[in-house]
Amino acid sequence: MQTGPAVLPGIAALALYALFLLLIGFRRGSHGTEGDRGSLRAPSLEEFFLRGRSLSWLPLFLTLAATNFSAFTVLGLAGAGYRMGYAFYPAMAFGTGFMALGMYLVGSPLREEGVARGWLSAVDAVRDRLGSAAAARVFAFFLIVFTLPYLALQPIAAGYLLETAFGVPYRAGALGVAVLIALYTARGGLKSLAKTDAFNGIILFGIALAAWILVRRAAPASGGHSQAGAAGSMPPFELLGYYLLWFMADPMFPQLGQRFLAASGKGALERSAAAYPLVTTSLFFLTIAVGVLGRGLMPGLSGAEADKVWLLAAAKAAGPALSGIFVLAPLAALVSTMDSQLLALASIIVKETKMPAARAAPLVFSIAAISAVLALFPPTDILSFLNKASFLGYAALFPTLFGVLYSKKARAAGALSSMIAGEAAVFLLGSGLWSAGMVPAIFFPDSRRAGWGRFYPCDGLSYSPRFCPALFWQALFRGAIRCGCHGALARASPSPYPSFSIFGVGRLEKGWELTKKWVLA
Repeated sequence: MQTGPAVLPGIAALALYALFLLLIGFRRGSHGTEGDRGSLRAPSLEEFFLRGRSLSWLPLFLTLAATNFSAFTVLGLAGAGYRMGYAFYPAMAFGTGFMALGMYLVGSPLREEGVARGWLSAVDAVRDRLGSAAAARVFAFFLIVFTLPYLALQPIAAGYLLETAFGVPYRAGALGVAVLIALYTARGGLKSLAKTDAFNGIILFGIALAAWILVRRAAPASGGHSQAGAAGSMPPFELLGYYLLWFMADPMFPQLGQRFLAASGKGALERSAAAYPLVTTSLFFLTIAVGVLGRGLMPGLSGAEADKVWLLAAAKAAGPALSGIFVLAPLAALVSTMDSQLLALASIIVKETKMPAARAAPLVFSIAAISAVLALFPPTDILSFLNKASFLGYAALFPTLFGVLYSKKARAAGALSSMIAGEAAVFLLGSGLWSAGMVPAIFFPDSRRAGWGRFYPCDGLSYSPRFCPALFWQALFRGAIRCGCHGALARASPSPYPSFSIFGVGRLEKGWELTKKWVLA
């Protein structure tokens, strides 16, 4: 390990960060709660995984924000800012802030009914509303399959980050971060995570603000500003495809569903959703601006080197002695993501396997061990494929959960066929066996003629933009998600055109007329 004078302050900051994380996670986050005679008893599943459904709006907001940010928020956005300039900022800030609407649309009914029925995750909603254990298990299976690679990628990113910054051996760094997170997560469950997420959020935002101030002062007067509208920015309808993808994928994150169910009331969730775009707007500006301004400090970076601009520009602006401190920003982001994913997966497995509450903490250690093994001996091809397909995989589950929460016509057969057909399409797209556009978030049949027609992705410049709002409004408000990535042969429409829905019959013509009235007027 490198231990030169320039590295020692960063290592000291890293050690203090880990110590504070443990102290905060363990303090009053005991694995047990006091019984009648002062002895400790194992917490109930609701206490361990949902903190007794007592999160008021501020801790709920802090944990929602911290949980949804990863190392990409720092390193990836700074690199994109370096390549594309400030044009990337409104795209990310608006698109990610827009997800707050999806969070509320899913989170509000999930939380309200979850309190009455004792739900621990969205899987319970699918089981209870559809009356189908099979549909719930398929839903749980895909949630686990698409969350596990994200969970493994966090210690992998931590290992590479610590190796690059401090010379810590990759495996030691990855294993150390996994052990650290498992310790306080298993100790206190969501009670610990609510506090550590707030701590990590403060670290992330504080260091991002400091980096922006230092880089802005050190950058040349015109440095980076020529990149304000850089070539390579996303075309409008490709961007719309991403917005729709994020809107549907993010509420499916099991760690966010867990936060929805832990809210103390509807008001707490409403305030958190309203405040969420504020933090994305401010934090994303800071990280992207460091990349834009860093172009003046570190010109000529290309490819993967551009993603290191956050660390390189901050080090040059702050000096070698303080450069290691800026590693804590991406580290705090990935830690708050991994601990939440770890606890969310454990809540699903405990409920599906009917484990007793006393097994919850050991299960957290077991899942952390699996992620550590995947990080130490990564199956590169499998993890790469799942990571590439995860967002699409989550999005393909959105119609099932949305229909379960909002439609009285939801049926198990439609949900099963929707999930299986959707994830099959995701597999074909992710494996390269099928190519269907730039951002294949949604597919639906051509409405201009009878028969199945062609399938149009709602994203490419080569397709009519009118199809995008048509599908968007029908999917969300008419219950008419079509065949393809989200489609399912649930029941036939009386329409002369084929129209299939996972949760009821919708008439394509009527949906289009409503779309023209509400969106295109």
